[in-house]
Amino acid sequence: MKRIYCQIGMLGVLLAFALPAFSQSNVACPVETPYVDPDYGTPISFEEKFGYDVLEKMQCNKRRSNVKLVMQVNAYEQGGNAYGFRNLPNIIKDFEMTHGIENWRIAVIVHSGGWPLVVKNGKYQSMIEGYAEHPNVDIYYCLNTAAARGHKTDDIVDGVKFVTAGVS
Repeated sequence: MKRIYCQIGMLGVLLAFALPAFSQSNVACPVETPYVDPDYGTPISFEEKFGYDVLEKMQCNKRRSNVKLVMQVNAYEQGGNAYGFRNLPNIIKDFEMTHGIENWRIAVIVHSGGWPLVVKNGKYQSMIEGYAEHPNVDIYYCLNTAAARGHKTDDIVDGVKFVTAGVS
């Protein structure tokens, strides 16, 4: 019995030292600035860019491990950039650079008026394929929207997954 308690105690000590390595909660925030001097290509600190007291006022993610985000995209810009998707590179950079988060996932749900973004041979196909190949990004298309538009799975960009409803 004494041996079992000793083994349980050792397991507890091991976990106490091992778990912080996986949580990333002890990483200072911000980890790195995403801003670069356009003339020299060198990093610009948050203080240089926004003022000496910006770090005191800046809110960093408290959760630094296993971060998940859901984005709903229900429109696209006529003749412009893909609405919603234009923010995705900034979100990814913010997770990885500013917060130092390595294990994150983003689910992008496309529904309603966002349908042109996921249709094959469309203006946005290469962008959607690129995000669909990203290991931490999942793109879903609403089956209710697909039904309303008469879309079949063959009509949708490869790598896009499906959900029964875009708002649930």
